[in-house]
Amino acid sequence: FLHVFHSRYCFLSYLFLRCHFLGMCLIDDKRVHDARIYFLRALRTIPRDHPFDSVFVDFMLSYEEVNDMKQARRISQWAIDSGSTIWCDKYQRPGFITSYANGKAYLCKTDPGYPVWAKELEKRFSVIQGEFLHLVNPHNRLGRPTACKENCNANNHPSHWPKVGGSHRQSGRDDDKVVSRGDWRELVLFGNGARENIAPQTQKIIERYCPDAVSLCNSGGGEIIFSVLAPHTHISAHCASTNIRLTAHLGLAVPSHRNNKRCAIRVRDSWYTWVEGEFIIFDDSFEHEVLNETDEFRAVLLIRFWHPSIPLDKRNATIQDILVEREETEKARFVPPLPERFLYAEERGMGNSVCPSCSQTATSQIRMKTPLVHDSNVNDYVFICKCGSEMH
Repeated sequence: FLHVFHSRYCFLSYLFLRCHFLGMCLIDDKRVHDARIYFLRALRTIPRDHPFDSVFVDFMLSYEEVNDMKQARRISQWAIDSGSTIWCDKYQRPGFITSYANGKAYLCKTDPGYPVWAKELEKRFSVIQGEFLHLVNPHNRLGRPTACKENCNANNHPSHWPKVGGSHRQSGRDDDKVVSRGDWRELVLFGNGARENIAPQTQKIIERYCPDAVSLCNSGGGEIIFSVLAPHTHISAHCASTNIRLTAHLGLAVPSHRNNKRCAIRVRDSWYTWVEGEFIIFDDSFEHEVLNETDEFRAVLLIRFWHPSIPLDKRNATIQDILVEREETEKARFVPPLPERFLYAEERGMGNSVCPSCSQTATSQIRMKTPLVHDSNVNDYVFICKCGSEMH
């Protein structure tokens, strides 16, 4: 009986993994409808006690990435009802999550965890805004900006700044996918793609009062930027990939609300508006979207900082855990699941084998050459790199 039970469990496990893998392949081939069929098949064959969160993540993303938030929420709620270990709110759908971070989607100034440095930066708002406006239009004398409303019209939109998702930084290359219409520009002050002394006074203020935010940037977990949304821009609803951080927006240039045209941000299921010289703070792992229907651009100082619920001594380990999980998830997209008797070959493919000729790694370059047969010996396996070199 135990042998039969084990055999059935192994079969279901292999079937589950295979359906998930085929779904991922179809997503990469832009065959989203077919991919969803295989994700559903995987979820209908989950063996008892088998991890299943990754399938729900890919299934949900197949809807979120085409802006079908209603269906994305339904799938996340299905995952929660099924005992998901990753999500607990249908509006909070990061792919990588830490149990340390918990709390609200939006922080009020009276909430625990609201950063003390926010008040210090608000006191120095005129310096930060003046430096920002000088970068938008260098003809403005530094520290003495003209009336902000005059600087925020469409003609002064900083189209000479890098686009979000551009080649000026290595991370966030896909961030522009959420721009459904309009234009989104940025200048990076800290983090990947930062320009030294681009805004020296603002950078010194941040280094002095927001060391936690600078620390997160240095660890690769976030960035601090001047962020500008052009008139008539919409950033579609989406969730950040992890919940290790919070996001703060200091209003630098906020359009007038004329003719019922909105400029606002939705976090979870509530809308909020910016005020020049004041912060709004939210958890971007919750679903959020941004809308600027006005004829003026909207600008904020955007600061990512460590989630206050994560203990100081756990931060580095939390980052490393996420990096390892991301690496394993990426490897799984290249290595098909194999039956139990061929586990060695699968482990070799998921390993860190390096080609002696071109130094490429297993998941990106190395594939199996010898066909797998039932009576194969592990010593018979031959792997070949795309450069042509064989490996045993």
